[in-house]
Amino acid sequence: MPKILIVVDNTLFSGRVVGPGARDTDAEGVRAFNALVRDDPRVEMSPIPMADGIAPIRKRRVTA
Repeated sequence: MPKILIVVDNTLFSGRVVGPGARDTDAEGVRAFNALVRDDPRVEMSPIPMADGIAPIRKRRVTA
């Protein structure tokens, strides 16, 4: 099986996605993206709190 790695930048959106105060459409969109990836059983995400946030995402191994 080929290895698949996707790296997403700005997943912390200057820290605005972690606090409940930011309700603008950009912050909500980044929150929705992070939740979508987090809850997808096909992938694993390991957010790195560097700069505006970097999130490597990889396909999970299929186990029999």
